[in-house]
Amino acid sequence: MLENLNIKTRYGTFNGFVDKNGVSTWLGIPYAQPPVGNLRWHAPEPLKPSDKTFDAKKFGAAAVQAVDPTEDANSYGVQSEDCLTLNIWKRGEKNNLPVMVFIHGGGFVVGGSVDSLYNGSNFAAAHDVVIVTLNYRLNVFGFMNLAAIDSNFEDSGCLGIKDQIAALRWVKENIVEFGGNPDNITIFGQSAGSISCMLLTVTPDAKSLFQKAIPQSGHLLFYNTPETSAKTAEKFMINSGVKTVGDLMKKSADEIKDIYLKVSAGGIGENPSEYLPTCDGKFLPLNPFQALKDGAARGIKFLTGNVADEWRLWLQFDENFLQKVRADHKKFSPVLANYKAQTPNEIYQSGC
Repeated sequence: MLENLNIKTRYGTFNGFVDKNGVSTWLGIPYAQPPVGNLRWHAPEPLKPSDKTFDAKKFGAAAVQAVDPTEDANSYGVQSEDCLTLNIWKRGEKNNLPVMVFIHGGGFVVGGSVDSLYNGSNFAAAHDVVIVTLNYRLNVFGFMNLAAIDSNFEDSGCLGIKDQIAALRWVKENIVEFGGNPDNITIFGQSAGSISCMLLTVTPDAKSLFQKAIPQSGHLLFYNTPETSAKTAEKFMINSGVKTVGDLMKKSADEIKDIYLKVSAGGIGENPSEYLPTCDGKFLPLNPFQALKDGAARGIKFLTGNVADEWRLWLQFDENFLQKVRADHKKFSPVLANYKAQTPNEIYQSGC
């Protein structure tokens, strides 16, 4: 029988368990208010303090998304707009352990912490470290820039990154109760998770929330300009059958998803740049790479590189993928349309 573990925080007591590896586990912990109803397409709202006890033995719902044909559909489990949850793993009774927060990939359109590849149990069982994974809003729910259509939704092009920051704030505030050191937090991620890590290192709102970053296969030239992401939102509105964002807010999550699938084909293989984070110069720097060069990430320790054969994933969608990369950079990032540099030194000096 699994042992219960009750951890009290400002936002409630979470009833976890010890898994088959002997790792203390807490799943599906909310880190922000559900972004539903009037909170759809707005920045995440902080939780209110609570004395309630919550069962933390099941993963929370994944963000609303298309089912990726390259993945087991079960890896995404239940989908919902109410998806802002995180998971924690830790072995033994030690305290003040290093904390590692994993941000999943999926082109900012698919993925979720319920994926068995991202289960932190084996990692925590092998090392004295607290592992955290999280969900964040994706595709049209997390990265559709509606600001040009309605200024009340100026955050909508980068909500997934704001979600990640909300999760990091929760970890910073509460992880000590789970045996972690809030002053020794590493963020790490792959692909879109790597791009997220890179953006977080140059985002003022994320300052002091972590000390180290391990971005794997994703850099600071993958982002949208406000102009390009506004075109995606305009296309979405045209196909939605409504004229205002207020009317769009009245549609259900399933209706929004259906429009998204119709407009974008819904997967990471088609139009991969459409839902990259929008860098507007307000929340995210207009030029994140230049911000990095100018010292925006000063004080953060980096370990970075590429996953071997990462691009082979894309060949499942299109056998001519590599040729298309060379022929049409902007399909993969609008910023790359201006990409002229070839050598490593030219790339660094260009600041593009």
